[in-house]
Amino acid sequence: MEVLRTFPHRSKGGDISRVRSELVNVQQICGSSWAFAALLGDRTVISWGDPEHGGNSSQVQERLKDVVELFA
Repeated sequence: MEVLRTFPHRSKGGDISRVRSELVNVQQICGSSWAFAALLGDRTVISWGDPEHGGNSSQVQERLKDVVELFA
């Protein structure tokens, strides 16, 4: 089992507690200075980090389906 590790600074995406249970079958991770996004095996996307810098995609979650690749 692989363990996902992020930077320790909470406001810059270091706290994955909100999404830890959803980070299953991660295919790709993309990050910026303030947030991360993970492409999952079912081609959906989960994001975390500073909500004002892309760390909360809950308002567009329904549109994040059939994603092929992530870019920062």
